[in-house]
Amino acid sequence: MLLTYVAFPQGAKPNEVDPDMLRNLALIYLPTIGAFYAVAIACLFAYKIDKSVHEENLRILQEGVLEARTTDAQIETGTPAASGPAGDLSPVTPRP
Repeated sequence: MLLTYVAFPQGAKPNEVDPDMLRNLALIYLPTIGAFYAVAIACLFAYKIDKSVHEENLRILQEGVLEARTTDAQIETGTPAASGPAGDLSPVTPRP
């Protein structure tokens, strides 16, 4: 979009581009990329998380995994969801 804005010629060779056009491109590109970096850094500062929030998120995700593994039949009969050798996160295997 910036190349279109400064009317940069397509297929131009390095020594054929007008120096004023290159200056205009730099004057537009540098503030634009600076603004993008500033927004990215602001987003990082706005993202607040600590160990307790992370552990709560993990707990919520684990509850979702357990709920997803519970079928209607298991709810009706009261049997627990199957779990594999890696615990609750391993693939469900049928019990004999």
